[in-house]
Amino acid sequence: MRRLRKLIGRTVLFFGVCFAIALIWVRFLPVPHTSYMTNERARLGSIKYDWVSMSEMPEHIPANLIAAEDSGFCNHHGVEWQVLWKLINEGADRGGSTISQQMVKNLFLWQGNSKLSKYARKAIEIPLTLIVEIALPKERIVEIYMNIIEYDTGVFGIEQAALHHFNVHAKDLSTHQMALLAAVLPNPKSYQAVPAGQYVSKRAGQIERGARDVISSHLNACIK
Repeated sequence: MRRLRKLIGRTVLFFGVCFAIALIWVRFLPVPHTSYMTNERARLGSIKYDWVSMSEMPEHIPANLIAAEDSGFCNHHGVEWQVLWKLINEGADRGGSTISQQMVKNLFLWQGNSKLSKYARKAIEIPLTLIVEIALPKERIVEIYMNIIEYDTGVFGIEQAALHHFNVHAKDLSTHQMALLAAVLPNPKSYQAVPAGQYVSKRAGQIERGARDVISSHLNACIK
């Protein structure tokens, strides 16, 4: 039993040190890749991915992401506890993750879809998210998120998504184009930004209106 406790303690310490080093890296440097990108590259043969700086992006880029994925992003500390408890009480096994949680999942964790895998991942994801919210400013969290998430099969990051779908650089995306990209994020392997189906078109309109509210209310105070 003593040896087991030592082994567990050393394992926790090892992963804690690795996580701290990774946090220092992503606080200041572009993310070179994620484990999910590596898996998709092996599965597909190649992926599309480029990093772009938030400083190059017009404000409607983060605003559309916030409106689509986490309208309370500027006000919470990583986890929307009321939403989470509601989902647990109702027995839901998906949804309710904040942008911070999704960033942590995509950057540090795995993508398994079984119920056991989801619950195990969530148990690790929540404490890591709380740490990330302390260590990284909101602007950096959004910057990482917009750069590492998948917008179409094998297409990662806002720069490659813009080139892939609209043949423009991310900084030149219109508000409506960005809203279309944000609308596919719940399931980028099933939804298409171009040509947009009925659901994506309707959802993009809602996101676009929400983005205007985000910009007019608290975006600058949140990420600038």
